[in-house]
Amino acid sequence: MSNRLNCDEILARKWLESQGHCVRRPCQDPPDFVADGTLGVEVRRLNCQVKGQGEEEFEQPLGRLIKATIKGMTPKRGTWIVYGEFPYAEGLPDAKEAKKGIQQALLPLTERVDGEVLDELRSRYLNRCEHSHELDLLEELHLCLPCGIHLDLVEVESSSPGFKLGNISQGKGILLEAGLKKSMEFAIEVKTTKIKDREQDYEWWLVLVDHIGVVPGSGLSGTELADLCRGVRVTAPWSRVVIVSRRTPEWWYELCPDDEVPRKV
Repeated sequence: MSNRLNCDEILARKWLESQGHCVRRPCQDPPDFVADGTLGVEVRRLNCQVKGQGEEEFEQPLGRLIKATIKGMTPKRGTWIVYGEFPYAEGLPDAKEAKKGIQQALLPLTERVDGEVLDELRSRYLNRCEHSHELDLLEELHLCLPCGIHLDLVEVESSSPGFKLGNISQGKGILLEAGLKKSMEFAIEVKTTKIKDREQDYEWWLVLVDHIGVVPGSGLSGTELADLCRGVRVTAPWSRVVIVSRRTPEWWYELCPDDEVPRKV
């Protein structure tokens, strides 16, 4: 297996280490990680598996617009995954305005990448009304552009600097509970099939990196979150299934048996 970690694996590893586990990359896949010598940990992204026609018609042109804009730009350091959010029900933003806004937002990263530049960008493009409760926790660069597009930028290790397009979504306006449940069930099914020949080798954990809700509970009430966690069956070989926000490993919650209360941070 490749020793290079993708952005979801990097975040999952951070979460495991934040919980006090000693993590290593094994020679054989599965698992993605071995923790404490006895835990086999698989990692998968949660995103929408099935999209409506309106969403596809919105996301494809917006994705092409962002991709075309970042294609000719190169950051001074690292590879940056660019995720886009925009409520498709409001209609696409003006293409020229959007392209200009994206270029202006990313331009500082093509000249210098350090703490001062990142702090300036966070301050300049921060929507304080929407994200005031998140300021101390956001690890990624979250930019709210004047045209209405939100960009999340995640830096990953790479020998060749560049901007790469990540997911395009409609942000918090999606049907969170239904989308999360469907994606969780699909991820568990896929990973269960993957490890079926190695079930006896480890105690198995599954870490799902959330690209749908993004912030646990941001679009779900406590009751909805509890219903979600209890509505997705967690059976052998999985002893734990944990959902971690892609924005920071400090935001996470855990699927649980019917007689337990969901754990949420």
